[in-house]
Amino acid sequence: MPLSAGEQVINDAFLARLERAVVTADLPALLDCRSLLQGQLSGRRNNAPAMWRYTLAYTDWRLEQFQLKEKTGPDPALSKEAEANLRMLIVAEPSNAEAEALLGGVYGQRITSKAGLGISLGPKAQGTLGRAYKNAPENPRVALQKGVSALFAPKMFGGGLAKAEKELRRAGELFEKEPAGKPWPNWGRLDTLAWLGQVLKAKGDIEGARGAYNQSLALEPDFAWVRDSLLPAVDRKTPGRP
Repeated sequence: MPLSAGEQVINDAFLARLERAVVTADLPALLDCRSLLQGQLSGRRNNAPAMWRYTLAYTDWRLEQFQLKEKTGPDPALSKEAEANLRMLIVAEPSNAEAEALLGGVYGQRITSKAGLGISLGPKAQGTLGRAYKNAPENPRVALQKGVSALFAPKMFGGGLAKAEKELRRAGELFEKEPAGKPWPNWGRLDTLAWLGQVLKAKGDIEGARGAYNQSLALEPDFAWVRDSLLPAVDRKTPGRP
């Protein structure tokens, strides 16, 4: 789903700023990115370019992650906006695995934000991730989202640490094959290592967890989630979303 000539308003400089805000946990910059994207979509709700919808949904998803990390209570508008844009994108492009995978992540994140939502949203999350895998089994972001989903899903619904580790390691292998300069969307390399570290920690493999975290910092020393939260807390017991 590379940027087309008509979508260059979301250009390389903007995407670099967006990803830098994610890596460094720069909430004001993320909010600015969201405002810009909302402005681009204003008045074009029915004919907006697919990339605008995807990138706004991604930004909403990341903002909700930071709210969950700070335990301030996620803004429901973020998840709703992300879901609405991704669903519209999928209707227009039914085989868009990137959108399906991200929607699965949006559902999964909503499940962890409020008790009791797993019953209604769990099947939706599994369905979207299943379609994403069917359309693009070698997409590393699909494998990443499947791994995160497995970490939080009960074993009776296909979850568990073993399944999560398998999918996250597969995501890492797929990222090794994906060119670092791949057109957007190309995020997820750092997330994969952060989540793998949490899985290994939950299994009791503390040194393995440290290794995954340090590997992510070798790629990006300013990765705030790992540097400031996961690595210092490596001896604690419970994994959790950012």
